[in-house]
Amino acid sequence: MHADNQDRYGSVSRFLHWSMALCLLFMFASALLWQWDEAWRRLLPWHKGGGMLLLMLAAFRILWAISVDKRPAAANIAVRLGHSALYVFMIAVPTAALIREAAANASADNWGMRFGDIWHARLAYAFLFLIVGHIFMAFYHQWRGEKLLQRMIG
Repeated sequence: MHADNQDRYGSVSRFLHWSMALCLLFMFASALLWQWDEAWRRLLPWHKGGGMLLLMLAAFRILWAISVDKRPAAANIAVRLGHSALYVFMIAVPTAALIREAAANASADNWGMRFGDIWHARLAYAFLFLIVGHIFMAFYHQWRGEKLLQRMIG
């Protein structure tokens, strides 16, 4: 197991990053598929389970990021703000779904269902926008010769 250092992320950080990336890919793909064809709604239990897994991974990832002091430093304020926004959305998107899920068994007219119905998808699409920007910027910096991808690939 490799620890984080100034030149690259360690094994735990890379595992968290890439496992969340794969899980998020499934989450967005499943949600988009059932928008396209209702038959894909059979993935809903897996989508909900994936959301819970993502929430747990995000919580662990945040604790890990706080506890590890040798992580590569952010290049500037834009990088820090972008990563902070990603962390906020890692928590906010599944939390909105949890609020909706908790309210599902209550009366038909309750704020939790309305909140979840309105905000879960909106937050998810905003999160997707941030993720696409994150990927674009990683490749952009790689193209500029900064060898950024090697830090997360290993």
